Amino acid sequence: NELRRSLSDARGMLRCARAMSPPSDVVSCVLERPILARPTFEPARPRALVVMGPAGAGKTLLGRRVAELRGAHFVDADDHHDETAIALMTRGQPLDDALRAPWLARLRALLDAATVAHSVVLACSALKAAYRHALGAPSADVGLVYLRVPRSELERRLGSRRDHFVGPALVDSQLATLEEPEDALVLDGTAAPEELARCVAAFWPNL
Repeated sequence: NELRRSLSDARGMLRCARAMSPPSDVVSCVLERPILARPTFEPARPRALVVMGPAGAGKTLLGRRVAELRGAHFVDADDHHDETAIALMTRGQPLDDALRAPWLARLRALLDAATVAHSVVLACSALKAAYRHALGAPSADVGLVYLRVPRSELERRLGSRRDHFVGPALVDSQLATLEEPEDALVLDGTAAPEELARCVAAFWPNL
């Protein structure tokens, strides 16, 4: 009888531990490779998420997949550049802050219109702290994800593009402009896109 009671207690403790444990995808994302750094604060229920990084980091692919997983609206910042900006970048010329300002304002308006019920995932370079401030990210209700990718991989990815106005000629200026964020979910951008998407979705389950 004593042995039966001990076995029963052990089974009960195991069931309790299983019930209290997070899903396996959350455990793997928190404990394994993709996460390089965590933000000091996490919006409990963000209405928007900004996925940032230099050209070629994989922002669009990740942002679109996270939006699909969370039922959010996806916005690609590249779609909101004006013709002048696109022409300059097509020639390999970086944009200055004056040219970026109206673009950032348009994106900020989209983020401000987001709600908890109608959340937004924005893929945007947001290279400088000032640009992220203009977007309002990070904040109490806007999360920030940064994809960190080595120069060699950025050059490889951009060199293989055939249908985008940003090419490998802009890698130097992108990295020179980049100010790595201090309060973001920092991910290894060389990990598999699906793995990264599950990680972000698990990190912000209420998006």
